[in-house]
Amino acid sequence: METQTTAENLYNEKGEKHGYWVQYQAGKLWNKGHYLNGKREGYWEDYYTTNGQVMRKCNYVNDIEDGYFELYHHNGQLQCKNYFVNGCMADGILEFYYDNGQLAIKSTTINGKQEGIEESYYRNGALMSKGNYVNGSEDGYWEWYYPDGRLKFSANFVNEELIPIWGYFEDWYSNGRLKSKGNYVNGKREGDWKEYHSNGRLKMKGNYVNGKLSPIQ
Repeated sequence: METQTTAENLYNEKGEKHGYWVQYQAGKLWNKGHYLNGKREGYWEDYYTTNGQVMRKCNYVNDIEDGYFELYHHNGQLQCKNYFVNGCMADGILEFYYDNGQLAIKSTTINGKQEGIEESYYRNGALMSKGNYVNGSEDGYWEWYYPDGRLKFSANFVNEELIPIWGYFEDWYSNGRLKSKGNYVNGKREGDWKEYHSNGRLKMKGNYVNGKLSPIQ
């Protein structure tokens, strides 16, 4: 990748980047910060070359992210902020935001993995989903909501497997075709259900009452 240098961009006696650097791509500001013997050191900023907005602010120690970190959307709105320790996200709350400034996801990171409750939101601020993580994987009870606040679906995750509890459910084959669809009530199939073969052909259509199938004639 070609870069354009300016007068302040210097090298040490080994030919390594050293000191304060400002770098460009196709004449557009790309990033700026300090090098120490060829490695990024201290505060750096990266930019969107399309509009000149700051894309990322980050601190480096020996070319590794370490310290305060901020990521921005193309329009300049904050996308996320956190701390890094030796290249890994520090323990604590992690928040992501939409480009309109509205909170999108709030979670907690421990030892580089999600732990505890995660909440996600629609662009208008309404709750989209809420559930628990253990060691970086969904675990336990989860809920999903419609934008108007009505419950859309709920399920338990057990050993990373989703077990439906209530609401409309769809399951899909790895080729992208629909496998089954229907509703759950209290963890059991209820009402009309359809199942399909992996080629898309209807496999079964039936009605369930309290989890028991009564085939439709």
